[in-house]
Amino acid sequence: MTQTTNTQDSTPAQDDANITITQVQAKLQTLVSAMVEKGVVTPDAEFTIKANDRKPHIFLTCDYSHKVFAGEYHKCCFGNSFAECFTKAQQVIAALPDPAEAIVQEYQRKVAAAIDYGTENSLDERLVAPLRNVSKTISDGLLTDQRGATS
Repeated sequence: MTQTTNTQDSTPAQDDANITITQVQAKLQTLVSAMVEKGVVTPDAEFTIKANDRKPHIFLTCDYSHKVFAGEYHKCCFGNSFAECFTKAQQVIAALPDPAEAIVQEYQRKVAAAIDYGTENSLDERLVAPLRNVSKTISDGLLTDQRGATS
């Protein structure tokens, strides 16, 4: 994984010049472990290098049904070197919600989907209104938590 760089500047590519496959695998495992700590179901990380000057990337994945990466089950972290890809992957994982917050967010999405379903199918408002109250309570709680976190 040697890349040519200017020897006068300290770029991430220089750090990659002597990295071994075993070291890459160990670093990928740290990403998987970090995703497990965030509650990601069936996490995986792989590093890909392709021909034709395409940028290398770390491909983060989770169980298809959970879609923790902004509504997707995967995220590509591109860079000019393994170190740059790794740093970007760490940032993506760090930005994931903690497990308890993820559960509340998933619950909120499901309640919203139930409200949409009820509205689209003209369910009696007496059946939909309680869900609207639940959604408002969740939103108010999340906004309060976010305001408290920034104070």
